[in-house]
Amino acid sequence: MNTGERPVSSNFGLLTTIAYKFGGGAAHYALEGSVAIAGALVQWLRDNLGIIEKSPDVETLARTVDDNGGVFFVPAFSGLYAPYWKENARGVIAGLTRYANKGHIARQFWKRRRFKRETWSRPWKKIPISTLQVSRGWRHGSQ
Repeated sequence: MNTGERPVSSNFGLLTTIAYKFGGGAAHYALEGSVAIAGALVQWLRDNLGIIEKSPDVETLARTVDDNGGVFFVPAFSGLYAPYWKENARGVIAGLTRYANKGHIARQFWKRRRFKRETWSRPWKKIPISTLQVSRGWRHGSQ
């Protein structure tokens, strides 16, 4: 979110950054939420777990089950970023039973993805936002 020519500190774990500066003009600042593993998580499901062949397949797989089957997923592969800032946090998959399958993991990822987006955007809830841009890994699918 552009904050103008003056940097604004966040009380909600957001980052203050330079948005742009043209030539000799004043620098303009912004607040942003940093999510470390969001787009790369789709790649991890594809390349490390092998449960999908191509990135858009995660949505199709997630739709093979009605819910997450009690599976919960925290993808803190390189710590937790905004708004928590816990560099020593690590990823975890919990709630696995014999009933759980790759559809439940994909479904939890899909659900988790929306939760994370809402978590770091919470400070902006009272401010009208006309455009939200996300990394290309999250663009696959309808959510």
